[in-house]
Amino acid sequence: MAEHRPAAAAAWLDGSDRPVEPRLGGWDVAANCATPAGAGRQTGPVIDRVPALTEHDDRWVLPFRGLTVTQIQIDFAFGLNLDDQGAVRISNTATLGWVNIAAHPDKVVLEPERQDVAAGLQLFNTQVTSAVAFKSGALRIVFANGRKLTVDPDSDYEAWTATGPNRMLIVSLPGGDLAVWPSR
Repeated sequence: MAEHRPAAAAAWLDGSDRPVEPRLGGWDVAANCATPAGAGRQTGPVIDRVPALTEHDDRWVLPFRGLTVTQIQIDFAFGLNLDDQGAVRISNTATLGWVNIAAHPDKVVLEPERQDVAAGLQLFNTQVTSAVAFKSGALRIVFANGRKLTVDPDSDYEAWTATGPNRMLIVSLPGGDLAVWPSR
């Protein structure tokens, strides 16, 4: 007897004929939608489930909260891929420190243009708790392990870029400003 599958499950995204277990609080690959923590697999069309880019007076809150660093790329920049839903590419000098500087005053400078970013490898498989793009051109990402990554704007070059759901793009422009293309 053939296995019964709903019509919507005829072609699974991973190419198999079996469902992919959802990652709670992340991206449900089988349903191709975001799921909040504690939610089960989505069974129908999902509207507005992807976290949104949020603007404030002095900053943009990036939709990366709860995403995990699943890949680190190193060339003439330092890149973090976040659960295939977002990415950050840092071209300028960055600082990797701690949120609690009283307990952990040490910090490390990452220099992507020299491939001097080994300390940043510890961000692999860590979850983002906060990601903020300041309108001054600076970037701050806080991770669940207590680490904080900051990038200042560059006077001559694009210091960093961030991409997210639905073709969101933010670029730290030379001189300290942001170009923002929200999700479409």
